[in-house]
Amino acid sequence: MEYVPRKKWQVKGTGRTDPAPGLFVPKLGGNSSQHSPRSIYDRNYDKHRIQSGKIVYGNKATSMWFAVGLKTDYKIPSSISLKPVSSPLIEWRGPEEHFILVNSEVKKRTDKHEEPLLKSPWVCIAENVLEEIQSSFHKLKNEVGCPNLDEQHLALVARFGKLVFHRYPSANFRNNSVSETSLRKLKRSFCTNIPPSYAENLIGAVQELGLEVDATEEMESYRVKMLLSHANVGWPQMVKDLIFIRKIELNHLRHLVVDVSCFGKNLDVRLMLRTKRIVNVLSDDEKQSISHLISSAVLDPNMKGGLRWPSGMACSEGRYKVIRVWHNKCTGYRNSSLRLRMRDVDRFDYQTSTGEFAKEVVLNLTEIVSKLQDPNAEGNEIPKLLKDNMKVIWEHFLHCDEFFSCDPTLS
Repeated sequence: MEYVPRKKWQVKGTGRTDPAPGLFVPKLGGNSSQHSPRSIYDRNYDKHRIQSGKIVYGNKATSMWFAVGLKTDYKIPSSISLKPVSSPLIEWRGPEEHFILVNSEVKKRTDKHEEPLLKSPWVCIAENVLEEIQSSFHKLKNEVGCPNLDEQHLALVARFGKLVFHRYPSANFRNNSVSETSLRKLKRSFCTNIPPSYAENLIGAVQELGLEVDATEEMESYRVKMLLSHANVGWPQMVKDLIFIRKIELNHLRHLVVDVSCFGKNLDVRLMLRTKRIVNVLSDDEKQSISHLISSAVLDPNMKGGLRWPSGMACSEGRYKVIRVWHNKCTGYRNSSLRLRMRDVDRFDYQTSTGEFAKEVVLNLTEIVSKLQDPNAEGNEIPKLLKDNMKVIWEHFLHCDEFFSCDPTLS
């Protein structure tokens, strides 16, 4: 397989033209002993979601995909195929069909005859993403400057769910075979809505990992996204049905997105390096416009998102316009290296008139971020922490009752 230079699979600028087709290539170069030979790479941006404002990427953002838990090298084995899926947890929109990767060998194996992996999957993940995390961090630091980095609220987070591939019914892809050519033509998304049983099972992991209740995450809040300002407005509580603004922040900015298909587990994992910035300085006119917009909201548990605005009140003098609303109920846990957030989310999108109820889990790798920002950190600290965190994720966060069912009528 031809080597593709790194510079050709980086994407620049949110105002970019169409990105090049996704590349389905191995990671090469450097000391090969430092990287897993059991991984397959791709990068693929969803242009529509970038332009719609739902997802915002940094100027030099990188996206990649690979698989772990396979015994082949860079070539996908014939046992891997795409299966059409359906789920009661997901409200699919549009004419696209939806697929997940399935390994048919899993059902045939027995522990007695199973061939061991050459390297632990969590080690593969850590070694494959280490360079990208460090590179993305240094690009961000050079872009914003060290004095301003603290204002960016840097976070490295793990999300858990299932990687879903999309295609239109008219596509010539009926046998659902998996190849480099076919996969790179498909759009993909990451479904983070997990069944209630998953969150219940995590309570045991919380105790085993020594995570304690984080009172700062125990809250019920509403979050409003407004057009033009590109700001999120969130507040944590209600007092006698009065709503007050807790903070104003800009959209999260993604600098690195890594999707990992985890064969041998029920769930996949997405790792993201992202920043957000709190808005502390506003003009009097801006403050008045935002306050007027928020104060006109009416709490309504029968509405998706939990809020509604009287007719004509969802805009403020043409300056700001409500486009999305979230109602969040969060529970948090933390220890010295991790922060876990479990949340029930009720969302509504005013632009598409669609909503969803979701149960989601977010794991914040706080100690790794601290070491990234510490100029005195020893060189081996981050690799070790990353392997330890990936082992925790592999052993405690990727098991779930199957919530995607393959549809045999579409196979």
